[in-house]
Amino acid sequence: MTAPSTFPQVLSVFAAYNPDIWPVQILVYIAGLVAVCVLWTRRRRTALVILLALVVMWVANGVGYHFLFYSRT
Repeated sequence: MTAPSTFPQVLSVFAAYNPDIWPVQILVYIAGLVAVCVLWTRRRRTALVILLALVVMWVANGVGYHFLFYSRT
């Protein structure tokens, strides 16, 4: 399979992806909010919490979007 190459094809991938992951968006917003709030705590593990939040988001996007949706079209 080939990746979408035109703008309408890319938009169709987004149109299929967003409803399929619906409740996950709420969790991602919460994780992002936690990462921002942790910035002001000045604890030893602040960087680790932020790093883990970013890792989870990048892995979820890499696997969920690119492998399951983007390469499908």
